[in-house]
Amino acid sequence: MKAWVSRYSAYGMLGVGLVLLVMGAAGLARLIWPVDAPSAAADLSGGDGFVPMEVPVSSLENAPGLVTPTASPAAAGAAPQEDAAEARALAATQRARIPEAPVHLRIPSVGLDAPVKPASARKVWMAAQQYEQWTAPDEFAAGWHADSARLGEMGNTVLNGHHNVSGKVFEHLVDVNVGEQIVVVGEKGGEFTFVVVNKMILPEKAASPEERLENARWIMTSTDERLTLVTCWPADSNTHRLILVASPLN
Repeated sequence: MKAWVSRYSAYGMLGVGLVLLVMGAAGLARLIWPVDAPSAAADLSGGDGFVPMEVPVSSLENAPGLVTPTASPAAAGAAPQEDAAEARALAATQRARIPEAPVHLRIPSVGLDAPVKPASARKVWMAAQQYEQWTAPDEFAAGWHADSARLGEMGNTVLNGHHNVSGKVFEHLVDVNVGEQIVVVGEKGGEFTFVVVNKMILPEKAASPEERLENARWIMTSTDERLTLVTCWPADSNTHRLILVASPLN
């Protein structure tokens, strides 16, 4: 009888040990592979065409400051002082308008004339952190980030678009240069003119998470009034991000 009890106790302790071993392994697995998030190596490219940008969910960090333009309307012949005074007056007039959601986009230098529609967003995971990822409309239309500023109010108005698929609305965005104008029409018919002050091509597809987040700062909120256009580059690989930043002219 004592031998049977001893044998039973040994089996019981062995069983408890196996249960603890399984529980420990499961806990370790949760630390390495969280059950509510995909691996950090997950593909967040969004497929061919526009590779979405990711920004931290609920982030309030300001975007970088505007870069001084290498060209300006003053180059057309107006005196710098007169041009600056006119620009300030026009900017004050624009800020007095009722803010409007963007509905149309024109870039005369490349012959672009296209509608603007709300862009879609989704939550994704990267390196065990949740981000918001914006995608472009699958048609000939620019996409407005609905959490970005409306026209005529302080903040960053962000438009994205495909450049090599689905209508290729931003196919020639790479040909737009600093000093050229962009016109965005609001839902109430107001026209808002911007001048390009910064043009960047930034590595994205092979970039580290830290570099991608640094790139994404350009589509985040700002304390000044600006327009930001974003797409991918080049057409055969989409490895980089093309970003134009424009300042209000009127």
